[in-house]
Amino acid sequence: MSKHKILHVIHWLEQGGAEKVLYLLLKSLDADKYESIVCAFRDGPMREYIEPLGLDFNIIEKKRKLDVVFLMKLVCFMKKKKVDLVHCTGIPAAVYGGAAAKLAGLPLVISVHGRGGFETRSGLKSLYLTQKYLGKVTTISESTRDDLARAGNLEKDKIVVIHNGIETEKVELLDRAKIKRDEFKLDSSFLVIGAVGTLRPVKGYEYLIRAIPLILKSVPQAKLVFIGDGESENELKDLTRNSGLQDSILFLGRCKNAQRLMNGFDVLAVPSLSEGISMVILEAMAISLPIVATKVGGNPEVVEDGVTGILVEEKNEAGLAQGLIHILRDEKKRKTMGIAGLKRVKEKFSLENMARKYEEVYEGLLLS
Repeated sequence: MSKHKILHVIHWLEQGGAEKVLYLLLKSLDADKYESIVCAFRDGPMREYIEPLGLDFNIIEKKRKLDVVFLMKLVCFMKKKKVDLVHCTGIPAAVYGGAAAKLAGLPLVISVHGRGGFETRSGLKSLYLTQKYLGKVTTISESTRDDLARAGNLEKDKIVVIHNGIETEKVELLDRAKIKRDEFKLDSSFLVIGAVGTLRPVKGYEYLIRAIPLILKSVPQAKLVFIGDGESENELKDLTRNSGLQDSILFLGRCKNAQRLMNGFDVLAVPSLSEGISMVILEAMAISLPIVATKVGGNPEVVEDGVTGILVEEKNEAGLAQGLIHILRDEKKRKTMGIAGLKRVKEKFSLENMARKYEEVYEGLLLS
């Protein structure tokens, strides 16, 4: 039986959630049924993860905002590779990837991982035309599906929700005290609040920093550790310095081994203003960490309030502080929530389940 050729199109190979999901999907698709081809419009750090998979990997650079030559290059590329189906990850990839698939007469899947691109008319039009004529639109959360249906005039019941999944069996479990000592240079008596992700405004990290003075009043041994970099890094460091919190907050920058370092956390904080299905939350739950997260996007679909963590209102440092204090002061609760989180991620957010659902979408289009 010949394999179906799936072209995976993504705008940029940054080290974000959508890119991680693509990497995991490429690893997990049934190799007996599908041959994966990857095309990115812009290079980035995720290349060092994806390229070693040994797939047909390509960078086709988009040089201008409106680039007809680039569009025709994509169409020719699809025909040359004899692609059977195009899967675009993210709205930015869908504008050109979707148009090229339409011109090439190919079935199309567009996966939306968050609200990025909702504000662009071209992006929403791509999704509308995809649903109407050529293929399927998927989202990673029910919340994103509902927002997308409203913003793009799409039929909600035809949007397929496929939650992100992770490889729970490959998670590395390490001694917390050793990570604190060796990597964070902290004594094991300190209680570490961890934050992992790109440092940008939508992540809401300024509210987490503003919550630290409130936390220290009740939990003086608390420390906040950031893993990640981004456009807001200098602003967040200035806020830390101006608040006199240099001794309480550590910025580790981008770390290739972020999930390994998460073993040194006592709790994960996710103060996002917008979120799809956070891969960081899933990774934290897989190592039995309790979560304090905002009630935005897909967070309530992952975190069971009071069971695997605590959900708080967005843009609310007092609420963040209260939730974190509640967990930090109760070791038994941290352990109980951590165990419940591990159970939930194994049952509801496995990588195998995610991959099979994408395959069902592919088969539905390829056989129609």
